[in-house]
Amino acid sequence: MSAPPLGSAVLWHWDVSALDPNAPWIVTEEERRLAGAIDGAERRRDHLAARSLVRTALSSCAPVDPLAWRFASGAYGKPRVAAPDCAADLRFNATHSRGLVACVVARGTDVGVDAEDLRRPVPSAGVLARALSPAELGELEASPAALRGLRFFDWWTRKEAYAKAVGAGFTLGFNRFSASDPERDGRCRFTQLVLRPNHLVTVAVLGNDAAVTVHALVPEGASANAAKLGASWLAVGWSPDA
Repeated sequence: MSAPPLGSAVLWHWDVSALDPNAPWIVTEEERRLAGAIDGAERRRDHLAARSLVRTALSSCAPVDPLAWRFASGAYGKPRVAAPDCAADLRFNATHSRGLVACVVARGTDVGVDAEDLRRPVPSAGVLARALSPAELGELEASPAALRGLRFFDWWTRKEAYAKAVGAGFTLGFNRFSASDPERDGRCRFTQLVLRPNHLVTVAVLGNDAAVTVHALVPEGASANAAKLGASWLAVGWSPDA
């Protein structure tokens, strides 16, 4: 697979819920050491799987060994490719949530991705007040109870993906804008998918003409214990309607 066309993006996602947390992840020794400080085997697994997916996805778009990538962080912590120079125009972002990891890669345009487990409860009123605009709060309160979770995570993942794409994180002030504003104003395009089947994944690509192709990633000969995680990778792609 070559790099995405200019202005487009490729989303990779991977279900790691059945994988051994001690699998031979494709990460550097420093990444493995830092992951050791994360509480909980499943959280460490998801973190290391996401790091592995970033390296694998980038190497699917450029002729670079997965362990040769070097990264730097922006002012608010957004990672970017620092080396090699031949892939300096690649942009990426990653997320993980309860056994699902995802990574979006683009060329020449900034991107963000967020994933949330739809089985999680709607946050407390205090969190909602910081996460939603006044209009969204009113709409959420008027929504049937059965739809409130989906509605909240729809808005939240859009805001989170957009904030990650622009590299500003929570400094944007999520209660100061509505989730539909960036797309309506032409600042980005959102693509959403429901996976596994309880995870909502939202991709934000800056600009309004981007296309997103989706790939599911599994190791060749995949098994529950990820014994062949270091083997070659298979990508099965399709284009979503949304």
